Amino acid sequence: MPITAKLSREFYERFGDKVVNEMVDLFNRIDDASRSDLRFINEQNALRFESKLDQRAAELYARIDQRTAELEAKLDQRITQLESKLDQRTAELEGKLDQRTAELEAKLGQRITQLESKLDQQIAELRGEIAKLDARMGARFSEEGKKVEIALHTHTRVMIGMWAMVMATLVGLWLRGS
Repeated sequence: MPITAKLSREFYERFGDKVVNEMVDLFNRIDDASRSDLRFINEQNALRFESKLDQRAAELYARIDQRTAELEAKLDQRITQLESKLDQRTAELEGKLDQRTAELEAKLGQRITQLESKLDQQIAELRGEIAKLDARMGARFSEEGKKVEIALHTHTRVMIGMWAMVMATLVGLWLRGS
């Protein structure tokens, strides 16, 4: 967009319209050329800037990728170390657990053996007591059996006697009535 130069009226009168118009045209052409050169220089600077920016961005991305790879390697190494420590600690704890389990099983076996021994002893004592009780009960039943037998014989005799009396009474009544 050309800038139209305004010159004073006196300038036109002294040099004439033709010369002044040529001079204004010359200034406008110089201005256009300067603008065109300036636009070209700006475009060249913008291209150089973009090129440098792209180069720096590529360098930055390369550094970021390199640093990321380094961090991933360190992270993998640390994870491997932690897994190794965890495996070692797990093995230690499993060993302690197995040892403690074996100790508890041994103690439990001893305790079971003691309890079985005590139980066998108490069962033997109970069997002895039962045998004694059985002997006493047998003797008592024998005595009671004899008493019951005597009572039963006595009872039977009394019953037979009563039956004989009832029969005698019935026979007497029958004979009287006939």
